[in-house]
Amino acid sequence: MSNRVGQLVVAVVCAVVIASCGGSEEDKAGESAEDYAEAFVDGDMKRACELMTGESKRALLKAGMALGNNCEKLMQAYRDTLDKGELRQFDDFEVVSVKVDGDTAQVKDNSGDSNTLRKVDGEWLLELSGQ
Repeated sequence: MSNRVGQLVVAVVCAVVIASCGGSEEDKAGESAEDYAEAFVDGDMKRACELMTGESKRALLKAGMALGNNCEKLMQAYRDTLDKGELRQFDDFEVVSVKVDGDTAQVKDNSGDSNTLRKVDGEWLLELSGQ
């Protein structure tokens, strides 16, 4: 798997989100980011791929064409490369701060990473960098 694929998947793991019920937009984005990390740790790649923008899925698939142009397989292949310590870091994922500006949000996690989310049809979804 190329380094680019790994970078894209890490971005996905850190930031793919869905809309939550109630609360502020910051709360919705933050709770959803944590929900995504849990789905990744649990190996629910179908759910993970459903929580990405179309542009992000296409970028991820383009980077991993060798796996048959299948988002779920690409995500699972990346997860399978992680050792228990690395997987535990995803399990410990926690949102530290969220800043919403219209339909865009910046979510910072406890590792210090910051990821961009875009609200699409009421749901907060990952927006991979460079799109």
